[in-house]
Amino acid sequence: MSEDKPYVMPEVYLGQPVVWYAAIGSEGAAATVTAIGTRHVTLAVWPPGYATAHTPDGALHVSDPLNSKQLENDGGVWDYTEPMRTRLQQAAITSKGKTAS
Repeated sequence: MSEDKPYVMPEVYLGQPVVWYAAIGSEGAAATVTAIGTRHVTLAVWPPGYATAHTPDGALHVSDPLNSKQLENDGGVWDYTEPMRTRLQQAAITSKGKTAS
């Protein structure tokens, strides 16, 4: 099976707040991006009820096709927080309405 385009992880920046999940469908936890790879990120995660962060390495984005090939990624998965998702959607709508000069 060949893919038309290789998967590209959504844009993320160091220090960005995200939501981390141990597995897709599990309860989310507050996290901050501490390192960025081409397909994975490292996070500082604060699970509910914990006073200190833990740092799962190799978290995939929830949209990564590798997530469907493995039941649980050791690094978990990350997604944008709701405010960030809203800003990205607004930016996409705005950019569609612009034309090149």
